[in-house]
Amino acid sequence: MFEIGRYVAIWTFMLLSALGSSSEVYLNRDGVTLSRQLVGSGFHREIKTTVTVSNGTRRALTDGKCRLLLLETLSPGVYADPFQLKSLEPFGGPKVAFSAEVDLEATADQSKPLEINIFIDIYSTDEKTPNEWTIGLPVHGRYHRPSLHKGASSVEVIILNPVLYSSCSFPGSSNPVLLAPCDASNNSKCKWNPILYQRFHKPRAVTANTRSVTGTC
Repeated sequence: MFEIGRYVAIWTFMLLSALGSSSEVYLNRDGVTLSRQLVGSGFHREIKTTVTVSNGTRRALTDGKCRLLLLETLSPGVYADPFQLKSLEPFGGPKVAFSAEVDLEATADQSKPLEINIFIDIYSTDEKTPNEWTIGLPVHGRYHRPSLHKGASSVEVIILNPVLYSSCSFPGSSNPVLLAPCDASNNSKCKWNPILYQRFHKPRAVTANTRSVTGTC
């Protein structure tokens, strides 16, 4: 089964990070909220992440000409298809840069966690929700090794919490910066400052069944 929200599915961010940026922005600790939803069924799902900011935070980000980066880490049990994401870009799909090449045919035990840098364009918004951005990331389940347990028909895959970063720095913390691609072209590296968060709401876990390969040895 896929599981999302085991730890937190809705958070309010506390902006604490500093270092490594030419601009410094002051944001309210409750100015950024992130919510998550897992939709779809079977092997093919979509992780929907919505970033919502207050009016004051939006002004601070735009005045500072800040950019936002969402770092998604997928466990070996799932993957995102770079070719699929590239084909979705012209239709409003997310702009991403992968940390490594993706083997689409590898099984879960042959795979490593996959980091995906997702770039959020805060300067292109829906007029109805100018302070909100929703990113849809299609993910696919990998096949697993045959099970030694009779009757086993599913496997649990945890969708981890993402980390939010900004190109601007924030006062009051010495948290380390992330060196990651500046944009989806992945031609150069930039320093990104983490936006730490505090728990806003503890929701129920959202689970759903998926198939796996089972058998006996």
